[in-house]
Amino acid sequence: NGGPAGPLPPRPTPATTRTHQSEFAKKASRIGQAIHTTSNKLARLAQLAKRTSMFDDPAQEIQDLTLVVKQDITGLNRAIEDLQVRWKN
Repeated sequence: NGGPAGPLPPRPTPATTRTHQSEFAKKASRIGQAIHTTSNKLARLAQLAKRTSMFDDPAQEIQDLTLVVKQDITGLNRAIEDLQVRWKN
């Protein structure tokens, strides 16, 4: 049966494996889209940081966008960790 360690876990069926892979692909795709969106925000942040004008001070926009990007990165890290944990199981 399973030997000294106990019974072996049930083997996944091809349908279960496909469903699991499909779920993984969907989540990975959403993460990819979020990375793209965050990358665009970082590009905007870089543009704002390069801007030097006495009459158009983007400090508040830079501060707001920096906060949003930090939140995005935190969310992305959580989503990636969740995906890794789920994929290993």
